[in-house]
Amino acid sequence: MSASQVNNLKDLSTDEEYYQRVYDVFETVCDRREKMYEWICNDLPAVVDSIETDPGRALNVLSVGAGNGVIDLKMMSVLLVNHPLVHATILEPNPNVLQQYKALASKESAKLQGVSFEWRAETFDEYQKMTNKKRKFHFISCMSSIYYMGDLEPALQCLHGELDTGGILMVSLMSGEGGFGSLWQFLHKKFGRRGDLFTSSDVIEVSRNLNLNISVIQNFIYHCDLSACFGPPEELSEEASILLDFLTHTIGFARNALAECRDDVMRFLRSDACSDRGPLGQVILKGNNVAVFIRHE
Repeated sequence: MSASQVNNLKDLSTDEEYYQRVYDVFETVCDRREKMYEWICNDLPAVVDSIETDPGRALNVLSVGAGNGVIDLKMMSVLLVNHPLVHATILEPNPNVLQQYKALASKESAKLQGVSFEWRAETFDEYQKMTNKKRKFHFISCMSSIYYMGDLEPALQCLHGELDTGGILMVSLMSGEGGFGSLWQFLHKKFGRRGDLFTSSDVIEVSRNLNLNISVIQNFIYHCDLSACFGPPEELSEEASILLDFLTHTIGFARNALAECRDDVMRFLRSDACSDRGPLGQVILKGNNVAVFIRHE
């Protein structure tokens, strides 16, 4: 089986507008956002409440690949409980998505008293190249954005280097043991997919190799019904085709992947490593997100 069978497809990250559309479809067909809200409210406080700052000093927060703010602002509300002053530097390279974040922050301003924002339409790499950075950070959030930061080892080193003493870096991504993470490992090993399809297992291994202090590892489970994705490509709904693009991180997978490659991927999606069966025989993705918390000693 040739690696070119998958690698000849365009990577999803090459089209920002389509990526956002695909991501939105994924969020509507699964319960990931709801489960993430529960995790933020129930589990995250135990970690972020341990961050100490000098009296009267703002908690400096860096959000990398912040998206449209829907998740980010939930985290801000948790931070505000014990840190009444927060200065948030928001990195989001897509200016349209950043504008959505700004609009949402303005709409919810009454809930964000004490938060000041610094908006930057740039990548973390672009931010790193600034020569006049004025602050280190008490909390850095990297929610599902580590995949787009290049080689994992230097990315983690650079993120860790932006922390103040006692600060915490949170890297949230797919579990290496969940269905989605298993799919990405399958694509990488069988078809030579790009090396940036990281899972939590990679982040944990690299962090330990770098002697970074992993203080806490948390996770939450979610589910996604994949049943509509199975069938002849020409008979799939637009939503099902888009969902397959998100799962494989490619553009036009159902239409453009070679039949043998597509059949192998669909077989794996049905396997116990990737999915469970619902009460009516549905194929339910075993989603598992992990948050790795790294503290600067």
